[in-house]
Amino acid sequence: MWADQTEYIQKNDARQYDARNAYGHPGTTITTGTFVVSRLTKLPYRSSLYVFLTVFCGILIAVAATICYGLAPGDVWWLTTGFVLSLDKAYEYATPPSVAAALLVVLVVLLTLVVLKRGESGRLGSLFFWGVGWGTLLATRFDIGAATGVFFLPLVLWQTGWRKTLSVVAVAIFLFLLADPFMWSNPIGHVRDLIGKAGYHYLEYPARRLSWVEVSTFSSQAFVSMVFAGLFVVLGKRLAKPFPSKFLVCLLIFTVGLYAVFLTANYQAARYFLPLTLTWQVLLPAFLFSLISKPRIKIYAAGLFIGISIMTYGVYFWRWRGLLS
Repeated sequence: MWADQTEYIQKNDARQYDARNAYGHPGTTITTGTFVVSRLTKLPYRSSLYVFLTVFCGILIAVAATICYGLAPGDVWWLTTGFVLSLDKAYEYATPPSVAAALLVVLVVLLTLVVLKRGESGRLGSLFFWGVGWGTLLATRFDIGAATGVFFLPLVLWQTGWRKTLSVVAVAIFLFLLADPFMWSNPIGHVRDLIGKAGYHYLEYPARRLSWVEVSTFSSQAFVSMVFAGLFVVLGKRLAKPFPSKFLVCLLIFTVGLYAVFLTANYQAARYFLPLTLTWQVLLPAFLFSLISKPRIKIYAAGLFIGISIMTYGVYFWRWRGLLS
């Protein structure tokens, strides 16, 4: 779909505006990247899509792991983050925009932690990258990107004040305009179309419901992580919190709000939950490491997480190959 959309945009084909296809997801980061790769390599659009996704998602995972190392240099959190984001079984249900958007949400959440925990140290750099991450997220999936900004931008405002927050917003808008070619010619109409498509999927799209078994299956680790977050908030004075309470409260409200929206929508899909489940799975090892004092035990715990990631991905791979029933 996104390879075809890239061709439609390049040829100015009217089908680029067909809301039944890739228009309105919007996934324009994907189509723009696919076009650039195709021009540079002369590969077909479909092959260029795979190349771009591999490189783009690989960069996002590497940046997320690097941020985790900077936040907790004495732990192996960065290692578990790299494996969790690389080998998550939920990618089985994802589309190109939903994978990229989920990784970008993780990135924005981690950069919010950098802004909150570093204070004045390196704040300008972290704010700039926060704006870059959010703007790219908006261009990739406007709906989840807008929701992420609504919940986490106030934390940036709380920490930095109006002037610097407005600078972040300016950077994000610039990246959104740059990465979404539909914003170049009809920005107001395109934003209206994006909001309209989100409403269409919520209210009018042919009904598809997820069972609680399905939801609990792909959310199991996320639910465990949420329980830890709640305990750290409630017992904050008794436990050494790995993250500020205001961040955890914001993330919990963000999660509950989006779960409520996704589970009451007319059309429900597991991929919609991917930004939330990935974020909580990344934070889960950090919660556990904060309760462990011995470095060797932390390494064992990291090995357990990595083993689970490899095992679950291996099951998916063998099922995909048709070797498991």
